[in-house]
Amino acid sequence: MSTGSSGAGGHQPRETPRLEIIKLVGELTPEIDYATDSDSRNVHLTESEPTKSKSTRRHRLYSEEHVATSLTEVNVALHAHVLLHRDVHYIVRDDACT
Repeated sequence: MSTGSSGAGGHQPRETPRLEIIKLVGELTPEIDYATDSDSRNVHLTESEPTKSKSTRRHRLYSEEHVATSLTEVNVALHAHVLLHRDVHYIVRDDACT
């Protein structure tokens, strides 16, 4: 049985679905939940106290079972949401995006 599928039977523990991660990232508040570096090339989650609506999801992300999977996906989604823009072409040169 795959951990990413949902069956009609009982509930199985599984990774946080990608749509939930996308929704979570969309609800984050700049400078409170995440911050960027001075030239906006990197973004990271802050250590702020999450709001009530986000606390359960944030807690689950930092649990031992999700830190290597869901937390990585959140960081990738946060990077895409904050730093990348639709219809913009990015060139990687000397390990930097220009």
